[in-house]
Amino acid sequence: MANVINGSDLMLFMKIGATYQSIAFATSTKLSMSTETVETSSKDSGGKWVNKAARKLSWNMSTDNLFSLNGEGQNFDDLFSLWTGRNEIEVVFNLETGYAAKADVVPTGGWTPLTSG
Repeated sequence: MANVINGSDLMLFMKIGATYQSIAFATSTKLSMSTETVETSSKDSGGKWVNKAARKLSWNMSTDNLFSLNGEGQNFDDLFSLWTGRNEIEVVFNLETGYAAKADVVPTGGWTPLTSG
């Protein structure tokens, strides 16, 4: 039987130094993936149906968050500085450690992503 994960438990984590930190006070997180295609139809393909082949893959992640001046994890000022500095970031879309027994408060240092293994 498959190990089913509730998508509402997934979070977005950003790599800071050697660790990953959550983005403070997330209310929702979204992952979208798409494929750009190119038409490959020809007279040899019968002419009735359009044939396509995958060309380029892309993805996008977004998160909606509440605002706070003193939240754990990455806050608006941190993200704004990275954005205006045109810095590349590394992210992980994963479960937080201890998600099954999640407390009702944010732990000191923010959540850390669950690692496999």
